Amino acid sequence: MTIKPHRPAWIIFTLGTNDSARQIPLATFESELARYLSTAARDAGTRFLYVGGFQPMPGLDSENISAISRSLPYSKSAARLARESGGLAPEIGEALRLKAEQHYAASPFHTYYADGLHFNALGNHVIAGLVLEALGVF
Repeated sequence: MTIKPHRPAWIIFTLGTNDSARQIPLATFESELARYLSTAARDAGTRFLYVGGFQPMPGLDSENISAISRSLPYSKSAARLARESGGLAPEIGEALRLKAEQHYAASPFHTYYADGLHFNALGNHVIAGLVLEALGVF
């Protein structure tokens, strides 16, 4: 594993919609992720922080809403596996959606997405704040 020489204390990871879009069976996804987490923890002493649970937010078209909705079982599995490996998976999806709705209500230009699926600078800023808040940093 290429992270072994670096021995990071933490690996922060998230998921997109590729696994569900490619119809990777959930059991296969879980097995592969569990193997990766186990190997990284064993070989590098790494802990994990899963950032996910993202929900559809204002400004998305129906295709992207469906893509995010289909990815939710994968996200739940990733959070569970991170916790089972001794890592953390703060629940930020609902808080993020509520903040997105507040921003979007002020102006439809206040979207959290750069292209419909990937977060823009505002979205990433809010996510970082929610993660730090969930971890008790502030």
